[in-house]
Order: sequence, then C-alpha cells, then structure tokens
Amino acid sequence: MSTGDTGTALASRLLPVPASATRYTSGDFARQVLTADQLAGEFWRGDPLGRARLTARFRIAAQVNWYEPSGGVTLIWLVQFATATTRAASRSCSSRRHI
Repeated sequence: MSTGDTGTALASRLLPVPASATRYTSGDFARQVLTADQLAGEFWRGDPLGRARLTARFRIAAQVNWYEPSGGVTLIWLVQFATATTRAASRSCSSRRHI
C-alpha cells in the first residue's frame, strides 16, 4: 500500500466535523494527511533529535480540526507506527514537549 493510500485509509477513521462547527482549512494544520517528515516539521522544527525520533517511529499521520461556535478548538491526530518494533520502543520512551 502506498503512503497516499495509507494516509487516505487513516484519514477515513477520523471523526467527522460536527455540523455546528467549522473545519480549519488554512495554514499549517489544513492538511489532512501528513508524512512522518511533514509531521515532524510541524512539531519539531528546531529540534533535529526530536525530528529524527519521530520520523524513525512513525509512518504517516492524519488529522482533523475544527472551531466550535463557543470559540473552542478541537484537534484530533491519528498516527500510524512504522513497525511493531518501533511501537514497543515508543512505549518505553517518555518524552514530553509542549507545543
């Protein structure tokens, strides 16, 4: 399965945007499917080690986000691990980063 096909399949599992909400459609978070490198670029622009860890562990990501009428913002990310081995390694590594 190609990266595009995998991304489309992953994106199909995202929650739909509620009828009362407005999907975010501009800027960095407008893309629904991102490769691991694109995802790393969004979150770890200035951290080459973080970027290397992420691209080694993950294959592809899908996201959806929206604005609620109240002004609240919802972001949902689904990320596919590259292999079963990286999934086990990720569980044992605790790394937190505030965005």
